[in-house]
Amino acid sequence: MSARRWFINPIILSLIAVALQGCGSGSSAITSSDDDDGSGTEPETHAVSGTVSAASNTLVDSDINDIYADYSSNNSLATAQAITNLVTVQGFVTKSGTRGRISGAASLERFADSADQEDYYAASLQAGQTIIVHVVDDSSNTNALYNGDVDIQLIDDTGNSVASSISTSTYESMTVPTSGDYYIRVYAYDGTSKYVMSITTSSSSVANRLAATNTTTGTAISDDFVSNQMLIQMKPTSSLSASNLVSNKLTNSGIKTLSTSTMGKQRPALLSFDASASSVLALATTTSQLPAESGNYQQKFATLMAIKQVAEQDDVLLAEPNYLRTAFATPNDRRYNEQWHYSAIDLPLAWELSTGERSDGTDVVVAVVDTGVFLSHSDLSGQLTSDGYDFISSSSNANDGDGIDNNPDDPGDNSTAGLSSWHGTHVAGTIAASTNNNLGVAGIAWAAKIMPVRVLGLQGGTSYDILQGMYYAAGLSNDSGTVPDQPADIINLSLGGTSRSQAEQNAITAIHDAGVIIVAASGNDGNSTVNYPAGYTDVIAVGATDAADNIAYYSSYGSHLDLAAPGGDTNRDLNNDGYQDGILSTLVNDSSGTRRSSYGYYNGTSMAAPHVAGVIALMKAVYPELTPDNLDSLIASGSISDDLGDSGHDNDFGYGRINALKAVNAALELATTGTVVLPVLLQTSPSLMSIGSTDSARFTLTNAGGGEPAITSVSATASWLSVTPETIDAQGFGSYLVSVTRTDLADGYYSDKITITSDTGNSVTLSVNMTVGTITGDGELTIQYVLFMDSNGDVVEEAVTNSDGSFTASVTAGDYVLYVGSDIDVDYVICTDGETCGAYPTLNNPETVTVSDSPVSGLAMTVSIQTPTVTDTDTSSSASALLQRSGSLARQRSLTLP
Repeated sequence: MSARRWFINPIILSLIAVALQGCGSGSSAITSSDDDDGSGTEPETHAVSGTVSAASNTLVDSDINDIYADYSSNNSLATAQAITNLVTVQGFVTKSGTRGRISGAASLERFADSADQEDYYAASLQAGQTIIVHVVDDSSNTNALYNGDVDIQLIDDTGNSVASSISTSTYESMTVPTSGDYYIRVYAYDGTSKYVMSITTSSSSVANRLAATNTTTGTAISDDFVSNQMLIQMKPTSSLSASNLVSNKLTNSGIKTLSTSTMGKQRPALLSFDASASSVLALATTTSQLPAESGNYQQKFATLMAIKQVAEQDDVLLAEPNYLRTAFATPNDRRYNEQWHYSAIDLPLAWELSTGERSDGTDVVVAVVDTGVFLSHSDLSGQLTSDGYDFISSSSNANDGDGIDNNPDDPGDNSTAGLSSWHGTHVAGTIAASTNNNLGVAGIAWAAKIMPVRVLGLQGGTSYDILQGMYYAAGLSNDSGTVPDQPADIINLSLGGTSRSQAEQNAITAIHDAGVIIVAASGNDGNSTVNYPAGYTDVIAVGATDAADNIAYYSSYGSHLDLAAPGGDTNRDLNNDGYQDGILSTLVNDSSGTRRSSYGYYNGTSMAAPHVAGVIALMKAVYPELTPDNLDSLIASGSISDDLGDSGHDNDFGYGRINALKAVNAALELATTGTVVLPVLLQTSPSLMSIGSTDSARFTLTNAGGGEPAITSVSATASWLSVTPETIDAQGFGSYLVSVTRTDLADGYYSDKITITSDTGNSVTLSVNMTVGTITGDGELTIQYVLFMDSNGDVVEEAVTNSDGSFTASVTAGDYVLYVGSDIDVDYVICTDGETCGAYPTLNNPETVTVSDSPVSGLAMTVSIQTPTVTDTDTSSSASALLQRSGSLARQRSLTLP
């Protein structure tokens, strides 16, 4: 092996000094093997040997930069490296050759003159698991020899992209959507970096801490999007137009632009392009060896990389994918002849007070931004506004032969007769179907009007098209160049997806500021995955209940949920009326090839949202000045809902299931007094605590309502769970420490609830989940370097591990501290983030090894991958934590490797 110059961390020096305390002033000086003692003979040496093993569930990238490490390419799907389910991987990627970073190092660098731009891994993963990649040498690491920008992609076993994370931050993360076999791609967008990839459980403490500390601030993408398209908006202060940016900058970088929509600075434009030749990509080309390689993962990733490049331009405010959104519904064609869901929300009593008609003769308008509406439906006659619009820009998606136009009529979202959903028509009927006409069904606010806005077609809808529809409905600037005669008071969005869009949030903020109330379905995933637009600020997120007022099995839930409403369950008959418990509303029958008015039962949060939108229309009729902020206060106070779950806000029902009678009464109270009285509302953050395998966690208790309550009790029922106040005020509000004790517990998952009660009788419960036992597996080693250090921190000898982890060195008599670690990027530094590190006997408590007149054997050391703990503050004084946080370098000594 060639000469390698090791850099020694000064923190290691201080640890060595501690380890060598008590050796005595008479200890022999440690000298290198070429020192001369004056006798003309070399000092006697002795063999020191041992083994190095890896911590369980740790693996190594099979093509790291160290030329002496075992090598196997993992640069394509066909050569993807197989890894286990719960694992931590140390890896290395570089966009270009690493030669020249350290003088004379090229002979030790596998990628001195070539790139190792991507690594692929293959694993069987479970739904909800989180993949977290710590980019060790990101741009914030100013002490690193290398700096890089790393992105990741999740690919299913058919070769289709299902998730990505493309930020420039220290951490990239993705969530596994469904259980199955996947490929994970780690890609060097720029520069060179080590990385640490962790595949955790859905409730892992690492994933929770990342979310809690907002360190995953990049663009995590889990929704499908249109390839070769992006939303782009210029900064208001930019003197450069988007069209000039496209022609002057992007074309020069290899992005071939195809077309652009209207270029303005007040809202995003749609840019179509061809990124396949972009110089920023340099994507690996593979010969089709697997069926999966015919999937869309390369095309999707090329689109994301082009978007990332555009987002880096100084004049660009935002650049993001044109997401595909889908309707939230589970269609079923069985009929149902009673609308049980109206009596469930006390709607008949509310109708005594309001049917949606204003006293001044103006209309309450609810925009249904959806698949459009069958304009000729007999039970919607007279219920639709004279305006409305079709914003589906792609003629191949529109199914009506053209792009955007002023006709929101729904031609169907399936080219086969009898298979279209008529989703928007169903939603519109729930809100405002004609009532008391001896025909069909009743609508919630039958005196209100529906504004049909078409954004969903054969393939669903894109973010861009939905944005235009929302802007139009609110009376704001949009691609049609027109606005409705009367903007909508309420917008219903029974659609969405799991990727967050800043462009969508910006639009919602503008629409909210314009006084328009936005209602959105929470989604039909049946888990806590946040769907958008329901997850955005200034949106009323609605979950679904069944006929027994339970949370529906499919309803997405979480801390962002505001209200619940009937969504139905077509698989059950909980009210024992002989029919399945669907939501009955207007539909279309086109089985004969001609559209005819019809009715049918669907279930889903798409059906729950229009219940809330319709009730708000009743409120706007009696109190036209009702603002989004007024409504937020009423929701948070529990004034318009029935509290079905835990007291106050909970993740299943939000602030409760909508109650039409309460809602109209609350609006009448506002119209009379102009105020809302807030009751006590106890709230914990987080609202669900997953401790996983850690020993403790914290929650904060607050009063989100009115009054001045005092906490009287905070208790848990399980013997393994305890709660201790940390920093609280005189009323008991503040921070609490939750601790678990696993003694005598069998391996498995455990859960309990902490109940918190105030002197006003209000209470809130906090669910706590905990794991006992871990899935263990043997760790995997790459080549490790064992450094023998004296009390000055000088490396006086080095050993290199064999394939089985064993090592042997010959050293002179003396006292040594042994440190061991990998050097996967060949920067001549061990025990930094992204490298394995260990010491004898342990890293936290290194001890001296005395070599006298005989060999020393049996020294066992374990190494683990070093990566910083994700917390707000870290006051640990352990050697491991000190080594992780040190980035500076000190003494050095050149050694000839064996």
